[in-house]
Amino acid sequence: MHYREGQMVKKGDPLVDIDARPYEAQLAQAQGALERDQNLLAEAQMDLERYQQAWAKNAIPRQTLEDQEKLVLQDQGTVKNDEGTVQYDQVQVGYCHITSPISGRVGLRLMDPGNSGDANSTTTLVVVAQMQPITVMFHAPLKTIWARCWRRCARGKTERRSVGPHQHDSSRGPEGWPQSTIRSTRPRAP
Repeated sequence: MHYREGQMVKKGDPLVDIDARPYEAQLAQAQGALERDQNLLAEAQMDLERYQQAWAKNAIPRQTLEDQEKLVLQDQGTVKNDEGTVQYDQVQVGYCHITSPISGRVGLRLMDPGNSGDANSTTTLVVVAQMQPITVMFHAPLKTIWARCWRRCARGKTERRSVGPHQHDSSRGPEGWPQSTIRSTRPRAP
């Protein structure tokens, strides 16, 4: 764990490291298989060149040449598969180092060092809350809001907001008054 509860972090700061040894071992196995299959492909290509020269001199049957051509194609497919496995294992190793996706404040620690997790688990490791920009919403009685507006208006402290020429700020009412929407609900007659 590279953070303290409540700490401010920047985008890209390290948060959690997961034990990468099992994934690194899988990656090493995949790299070994790739090297083996690349060498088998090189050997099959050398044999194919020999068979093509022998075929040109009518020293071997056509079936032997065609079998070798197909063997080269099979080995090429195996190498491509091995390359994909190596790339996948590299991604898995990369997931062992978790960084902050955004700047913000780290929440409570949800896991401790030594806890075990599952690859397919839905357990949250850490929560980062964005602090800038931030939106705060709260409920206040409409009577209180209008009373403050009337007092400000009586003191001559009404706020006017200019959005642009001939535009209206939809978050404000006329002359800087807060916009509110009241929806009346009446029971419908049956």
